[in-house]
Amino acid sequence: MRTLLIAFVVGAAATADAQFPAGPVAPTSPKAASSRGELRVSGFMITGDHSFDFANTVSTATGSSKGVDVLLRAKAIGIGFRSMTGTYGTQPNITSADARLYLFPQVFSIMVGAGRRALWSNLNPTSPTQFDIGIAGVSSTMAIGGSGLRTNVSGAVYLPGGQSKDKVKSGMEGEASI
Repeated sequence: MRTLLIAFVVGAAATADAQFPAGPVAPTSPKAASSRGELRVSGFMITGDHSFDFANTVSTATGSSKGVDVLLRAKAIGIGFRSMTGTYGTQPNITSADARLYLFPQVFSIMVGAGRRALWSNLNPTSPTQFDIGIAGVSSTMAIGGSGLRTNVSGAVYLPGGQSKDKVKSGMEGEASI
């Protein structure tokens, strides 16, 4: 009986040891998660102050903007669309739409694009004042460890285009997100 018990314990120990790998196991996929394409559709709402210059007088008001942002991106190229509208106190309402092309990998991309801004109020709801702009900037998106989250930092300059050149000055944008 004692021999049978010893044989059973030795056999069980050998079987248990064979079930566990001796060293580290290689991942099943050699590709990193960040090498795939991306489709992102998001909505946003921004609350803040807005300054408006009319007749050489600058007024600042608190309000909010809301909109939608769509990004379709492959490894080294992408395209994005953004549309938003905002209301800030007694200032004219703002509506904006733009498209951007992203070049190079997500970790450091150059972006170029174009957009249209419109200012409208109750005095001109059917004929808003419109401005065309060109957009140029840089963007950087990186994964945050293995969490599945990403961080993005970008900056761009707006330059007036078309008939807007004599009406609008250049502008800038900065964005950071998780």
